Amino acid sequence: MRASTLNNYRERTAWLRKVKAGETRVDHKNYKYVASIKEFCKMKGDSFAIIAYNSLKSAASHGEVGDDRNDICWQEFKLLFSQVKDVVDISIVSVAPVLPNAHVLAELALLDAHICSMAYIELLCFLSSLAGTITTNPNLAADRVRIQLEISKAKFKSVISHASNYDGAKPCLTLIKK
Repeated sequence: MRASTLNNYRERTAWLRKVKAGETRVDHKNYKYVASIKEFCKMKGDSFAIIAYNSLKSAASHGEVGDDRNDICWQEFKLLFSQVKDVVDISIVSVAPVLPNAHVLAELALLDAHICSMAYIELLCFLSSLAGTITTNPNLAADRVRIQLEISKAKFKSVISHASNYDGAKPCLTLIKK
């Protein structure tokens, strides 16, 4: 057994103990590594590197003092990991979502209302001017309507649907267990 593998096991165990005791928090980018021990092996910490699952298991079976303790340390490691996983799951659920500032939301609502009123007035003026040309040249009126619709779609795209501001990324959905 290489000393670096044993050291990696010891450092991971120490890190898990710190998380369990509340001395260290699992930040958002490392939540995925607490899903399973195999995922945890892929995590690189300040004091430990990525390690193969079988290497970690082998190091654990050698125990803290280097003797073969018949998987007792591995069972203890798995128990410690499951306790940390429970602590992290509780901390994820208890974190309150960040809500947008009410003042900012009010300003955005006023801006949207202003843009909507501009669109209404612009289309009302267009329809008023169009009313006189429908009887004289119906084909020209239809072309003007199509052009005006395209202009309005381009100008007021953000009002038509906020989905156009959507970046296309799939939402990150997580299952919350109680």
